[in-house]
Amino acid sequence: MGKIAQLLLLSLIFTAPAYAATGGSSFMVGLSVISLNESYDGTTVGNSESSRTVADVKMGMVMTSGLYVGGLYDTRNDDYSGSKQERTAFGATVGYHSGGWFLDGSVFLDSTLKLSNSTKLEKGTGFGIDLGRNFDITTNTYAGLQFSYKSISYTQVNGAEVSNKLKSETCPMLNVGVMF
Repeated sequence: MGKIAQLLLLSLIFTAPAYAATGGSSFMVGLSVISLNESYDGTTVGNSESSRTVADVKMGMVMTSGLYVGGLYDTRNDDYSGSKQERTAFGATVGYHSGGWFLDGSVFLDSTLKLSNSTKLEKGTGFGIDLGRNFDITTNTYAGLQFSYKSISYTQVNGAEVSNKLKSETCPMLNVGVMF
């Protein structure tokens, strides 16, 4: 089963009972993204280009009480003058949403970090925290900003038991999404 299919299934499992219990709430699908691109040219700094893009897709239910439950799919792509790194992760999210403000905590159930064609970190688990504010664009769409923190530990490198840890990753992100 693909990672996105697992995220959808996880979201439905967590949100369907809560939706039925509250008599109706709002289902949210949101995208949070940040991108940094740099280009250097000179005798001291050399000639190089780099880019980093972090994107999170969240799907879940916001109850009338403000409780949020759902799932998260995270990606990060780094390109340093042709050398690429790619991360994927997915997990469950619980949070509180009120008046556009939100605080979400996520548990990453699985993550993979591909450092090169020959090095792959697997079996990553960890957590993330998102704090932010969304603003209504229309009655069913929103846009906003958030501050994200992530920490992920990997227990395998190319199939061998080796411990590695992304101790911390912090970044501001732009949000867009829809509510049903």
